[in-house]
Amino acid sequence: MKVRFTIIIVLLLSSLFILFFLSSAQVVLTVDDVGRNLVCQCGCNSVLPSCPHIECGVAPVMKAGIKDMIGRGMDKDQILQAFVKKYGEQVLSSPSKTGFNLTAWIAPFAALVVGAVALFWTARVWVKRSKESQPEAQAESAVQKEDPYKKRMEEELRNWKA
Repeated sequence: MKVRFTIIIVLLLSSLFILFFLSSAQVVLTVDDVGRNLVCQCGCNSVLPSCPHIECGVAPVMKAGIKDMIGRGMDKDQILQAFVKKYGEQVLSSPSKTGFNLTAWIAPFAALVVGAVALFWTARVWVKRSKESQPEAQAESAVQKEDPYKKRMEEELRNWKA
């Protein structure tokens, strides 16, 4: 009896997991999902769903185009490629990760690394200079500025008899 109950529980849980997995895989594509990857071409340089112009004539046309393409069964990548063909690569909200556009993704991180290395090297040189110059400066000042009163006091203390 316990074995049957365990098998039924395992089957029930696995079927629920499979149903959940399959239902989450079928994500419905919306105009805003695609629009977040596109820039409105009215000149505002805003992402399509958040175009701030009240009388924007471009955003409604682009949204209608997206809606039409979704209705024809196109997926997100196909819709984005169709917009790139129509408007050029400037319609994308982020540059593609191929070709020369790859530098737009790599350059900021490379600049951070180069800056960090330069900062580390400069700080290291400064610390090294300060450590090297400090003992010499102290020794020179001690030799040059021997206090005659201190010498005289030490002599008198040696010669003093209580």
